[in-house]
Amino acid sequence: MISPRTTDCTECKDILSLIDAINCKIYQTSLVAYNNIVFGLNLYIDQDLIMDLITYKEILTRMYVQPNYNCTFPLSKIASRVRMLTAGCKSCVRDEVIYVFSTTSTTTVPGTNTTTTTIINQNRVSFRC
Repeated sequence: MISPRTTDCTECKDILSLIDAINCKIYQTSLVAYNNIVFGLNLYIDQDLIMDLITYKEILTRMYVQPNYNCTFPLSKIASRVRMLTAGCKSCVRDEVIYVFSTTSTTTVPGTNTTTTTIINQNRVSFRC
């Protein structure tokens, strides 16, 4: 059987871009599922696609975290399969989570209290497709 592969993909060697593509496709599929529930629609959701994407995401995450991860398939085959499964998915822009901790304290002088102020600023993660 013919198995097409992408040959001139510049981002295929980047594991994080493949994981982002998988996240984007799962996000788009979850929006369809949400609309099915809220609006009583009957749009088709490919459950095998979701399970395949989750499996590939697990493999890619293990490859990223453990460089010596023993996988029977090379990264080029996995990248080609992920690109085929995520075809039609616009690239998502991900806002990073930023935690800023700033602490101000005063010195203690006998007979006074110590003041400590902690300010936490947090930006939320959001996907825009």
